[in-house]
Amino acid sequence: MKREIPNILCFFRVAVSLFLMFLMPNNWFDGVVFSLALISDLFDGYFYRKLEEEERPDHWFNGLPISMDPIADFIFGISGLIIGCRGELVSFWLVVAIVLINLGLSIGLQVVKNDQIWSILANLSTYGWFAVMLLSDYLVWHVAIGHGYWVAFAITVVVFYALLFSFRDESRTIRKRR
Repeated sequence: MKREIPNILCFFRVAVSLFLMFLMPNNWFDGVVFSLALISDLFDGYFYRKLEEEERPDHWFNGLPISMDPIADFIFGISGLIIGCRGELVSFWLVVAIVLINLGLSIGLQVVKNDQIWSILANLSTYGWFAVMLLSDYLVWHVAIGHGYWVAFAITVVVFYALLFSFRDESRTIRKRR
């Protein structure tokens, strides 16, 4: 069971994202659940790194050229942007632009041979997508509760950063080239 925790957290993030995207958040509970999905991103990576190489689960999606975590992050980020678009807080074209930029960076990471350029693209992709995930959480809180949303979002950010720095592994790089 311990081996499955990272994947369960990824699937939780996907399920929450899709559920709220189709049903539109409209109360505090929806905002809290979406924020927990954001925070689950910290825990899935933490638990995955704690597993030894031979303990890591061998699922069909682990054989793909991309792992489940970036897929879950992508769905989470896009669902929050779509919620913001449906709530008339962001433009549809902003959502399209963010998707195209992310796909461009992802393709760039696959084709670039120069390690220095690859490192720049990896950091742009990682930090850019992190910003999209925070923006998504902000938009969901705004749509879910209206007035006072900024307080709930601020609490989410403080908790997220507190956990981020408490779980941070100094030897870990943001992304390693395969």
